Amino acid sequence: MKGKILFSIAISALVALAFTTSVVAQQVPEANSPPGVTGSLTIHWYDQTVYGNVFVAEKGGHTTAALINWTLNVNVLSGVTVRDAYLYLSFDNLENGDRSVEFNGNTLGDPSQHPYLIGTAGPFCTARFDVKNYVIAPGINTVIVTQTSVHTSSVYGAALVVIYEWPSGYVGAPNVRIIINDGCMWVAGNGGPQWGTTDFLVAYTDDIMWAHFTTMVQAGENYLADSVVFNTHNFTGISPWGDYFYGNCGYLWDVHKEDIKTSWPPWLPLSPPTRVWFRSYASGAIPADGYIVDFAILDIAYRWWPVGGTAFPSNKLALLAPYIILAALIAIVSVSVAVYWRKR
Repeated sequence: MKGKILFSIAISALVALAFTTSVVAQQVPEANSPPGVTGSLTIHWYDQTVYGNVFVAEKGGHTTAALINWTLNVNVLSGVTVRDAYLYLSFDNLENGDRSVEFNGNTLGDPSQHPYLIGTAGPFCTARFDVKNYVIAPGINTVIVTQTSVHTSSVYGAALVVIYEWPSGYVGAPNVRIIINDGCMWVAGNGGPQWGTTDFLVAYTDDIMWAHFTTMVQAGENYLADSVVFNTHNFTGISPWGDYFYGNCGYLWDVHKEDIKTSWPPWLPLSPPTRVWFRSYASGAIPADGYIVDFAILDIAYRWWPVGGTAFPSNKLALLAPYIILAALIAIVSVSVAVYWRKR
């Protein structure tokens, strides 16, 4: 009898393992390194839910100047508490010791070295600095990038990402989940369409009040016929070639923010991850050399307080359904095996 019971348990465990493996497999994004795509973005490098919001201030324009002075205005409510703050800078042909970076009078590290250097793709690279202790919010922040060697490197722009909490006593505001995928991903057309992708391991829920998607891109220009596809919605630009990244924030420099709530299909909680495609395609008189994605930020506002920083849909039964099915399968298999052994 003891052997029969152990056999039943073993069969049930195998069914559970198979089911669990299937569920987990649905949540793992597929690898994507097609020709023409160099580098990548780290998925969910930052993933926090706060009773607050995120603000992105940017300034840029490709330059090889020896001294660059940019001001970044963080236009948020007075009295907010800064939860986290990161300064992103993008470069071309940067070598060790080429540039020094100063933020609000504080000297930061060498952008060509780890841990500040977070990604490279060909001659391009992206640096990220933790500036929580130095940021002024609300207020004007100053970034100074100085050439410190005889080697010539160029700077595309700076973006200041500030995650903050609402002021004390501020009521009625939503909780916001903020996800940052960052690194350095070069998507080059090279005479034909190329796609680079990044994933957000989240699914649609009816409790979303708003959702935005923000990108930081270097080398964006005309003639690329580029676009961004969020799930199934294609965002194109307004230039004559339909370019999405065309230097709207400065020469070869773009920071875009899109309202993507209406373009988010109602996927089930355990559906494949939310996927974003970055497209580059040669068009016009100039050969396409592509563009470089430095970060992609998703901010989602919920109507209620998420449990443990994870957003659950309003239909809680839908979330529990896979586990209910699993329990039922175990029970069915256990009963079937018990009946089988009893009849023998």
